[in-house]
Amino acid sequence: MDLGDLFPAVVTFVAIGVLLSFGLNVQGTADDGFAANSYEANASRSAIQANNNLASNLPILGTIVIAAVVIGVLIKSFVLR
Repeated sequence: MDLGDLFPAVVTFVAIGVLLSFGLNVQGTADDGFAANSYEANASRSAIQANNNLASNLPILGTIVIAAVVIGVLIKSFVLR
């Protein structure tokens, strides 16, 4: 395990962030055209809320990935002493 192992994780998190922001933007504009309290409006709002929940958990996932790599580097450095 190396600090260079963080690069794919960083690229993945940036791609997920960009896709979520673009998707939420598209969903927000699509939600405007539905009648209030219709099945379409409710489904659209539920999808927007689900994507917001996913986006709010990305920092936690990033912290876990970074902590795993740092712990792996520390263990590797002590084992190879």
